[in-house]
Amino acid sequence: MSPNEIERALRDDRTIAPSPEFAGRVMRVVRQRADEREALAFPWRRLAPGLALCAAIVAVGLVGGAPPLRVESTLAQAVTWIPSVLAGSYALVWWSLRLAGFRR
Repeated sequence: MSPNEIERALRDDRTIAPSPEFAGRVMRVVRQRADEREALAFPWRRLAPGLALCAAIVAVGLVGGAPPLRVESTLAQAVTWIPSVLAGSYALVWWSLRLAGFRR
């Protein structure tokens, strides 16, 4: 191609569109495939135990109440509560991964 032909081809503003028949066939196939696939069911059996456990933890926290805050005992409380919170968090993550089917 000569440079003039290239410039003329680049200057022409032609839009390329598929034929209506082609677009119709493609859309028919897309709709057909969409209808064939069944929707994913929500995993309620896996969610329910986690929700129940969270509700139990909240209930225990509300019933137990917080001890009165004293400045002297803040460090002792932290030493007591931090390992148990970390262990509980680890256990919840481990359990949720097992319920979700994630295994190494």
